[in-house]
Amino acid sequence: MGWMNTVSIVASLTVACVVLLVLRNRQDKARKHAAAASEEGKAAGLPITATYRAKPLLSPWELKVFGPLRASLPAGWYLCPQVRAADIVSISAPSSGHQRAALGKLAPRSVDFVLIDEGAIPRLVIELDDSSHDRPERQQRDADIDRALHAAGVPVRRIRPGQEIEWEAIVALVADGTQSVQSAKPSRAFRAEA
Repeated sequence: MGWMNTVSIVASLTVACVVLLVLRNRQDKARKHAAAASEEGKAAGLPITATYRAKPLLSPWELKVFGPLRASLPAGWYLCPQVRAADIVSISAPSSGHQRAALGKLAPRSVDFVLIDEGAIPRLVIELDDSSHDRPERQQRDADIDRALHAAGVPVRRIRPGQEIEWEAIVALVADGTQSVQSAKPSRAFRAEA
């Protein structure tokens, strides 16, 4: 009976060792595969678990406004959608801490449209303000952007849904630089429907 116990124990240990070796081999392969995938993802600068797909750059309302606005531009002017506010202005501050703080207010925010002239100078920012702009925190963000753009000499025109807009008049006022865009009166108006 002692001999049978020994054989049984040795057989059990052998099976256990084989199972452990198989499991370890699988884990090593999985680790190598994960490391290779991680290196590929790191090389591409992408998180491994993310899925990326192209999406429309403009909302339906922005797309609706884009065509008539683009058609109203003078020759050599361009319409740039979805521009980071920090890319429109240059920030100078007394210290790097102040500059970082000022940049921090603008960097994560974008504006709907920027009209630039033939020298790529921002001449007008257009913001389409739907009901999300009625929230207090959003109004604060809008005020931060407006202050920075005003300080840089870039006028901002905010448009509400349903507001009638004469794009040619607004662009003409900005192009000649003599009047505020707020004074443009609609004539052949475009209705800014959201």
